[in-house]
Amino acid sequence: MKYTKLRVELGLVIEDLYLKEFNSGNMIAKKLSINKGAVYRYLKEKRLLRNKKEAGKLVSKFHKPYNRLGKKNPKWKGGKNYDKDGYVLIYDPIHPNSRNKKYVLEHRLVMEKHLGRYLRKSEVVHHINENKQNNKIDNLMLFPTQKAHVTFIIQLKKGGYKHGRRKNCHK
Repeated sequence: MKYTKLRVELGLVIEDLYLKEFNSGNMIAKKLSINKGAVYRYLKEKRLLRNKKEAGKLVSKFHKPYNRLGKKNPKWKGGKNYDKDGYVLIYDPIHPNSRNKKYVLEHRLVMEKHLGRYLRKSEVVHHINENKQNNKIDNLMLFPTQKAHVTFIIQLKKGGYKHGRRKNCHK
């Protein structure tokens, strides 16, 4: 009973210092000689924080969002990301060909699903329309090696192929 009453009184003091005197959470903690994490938790619980910067100041490492991985993180965007070259990455830490044991290129996943097997590291998946974010199976071609892929690209630029077919081939 005494603890609850003390907590309510302390909460009112924190609210007064924060809202009426415009003290920061750190200043309140120093004035009252209490943990600043407790002050920020109380203010967050009461939805009194003035801005996002202060909302992120919870001291306990268990409350910081970056300590929660994957779907448990409040900033989770479904596991989809983009690399510096514009390719779509999918979060899959258990995939044998994942980059840095986290992400896999989406076009490789689509091709693997289509073939029903994992791709070898030497195999190259080519985007027919050169749009790196169009990962539909109709837009993807598989080459056994990088050399075969480069040969195809050179022939394509010379005009030897059109949309993945030889010029003289029938549809």
